[in-house]
Amino acid sequence: MGADASRHLGQESAFNVAQPILALPFDAMRQHYAGAVRAGLVPRSLLDSARLERWLDALEVLMLGPLARCR
Repeated sequence: MGADASRHLGQESAFNVAQPILALPFDAMRQHYAGAVRAGLVPRSLLDSARLERWLDALEVLMLGPLARCR
């Protein structure tokens, strides 16, 4: 294995470690929304849930760029 291949492997593994950590705030927002729905603070709505999911996905891509998860 050459130096370029080794460097690529190091970058790939760093990406695999960083991606879930960087996604934590977005997952926390999803959990908070779900908790609010379960507590009755927010009405149950498939449309609102889908809108929130699309908004969070767009925000994640905007904030994290290439490190964002692809859904």
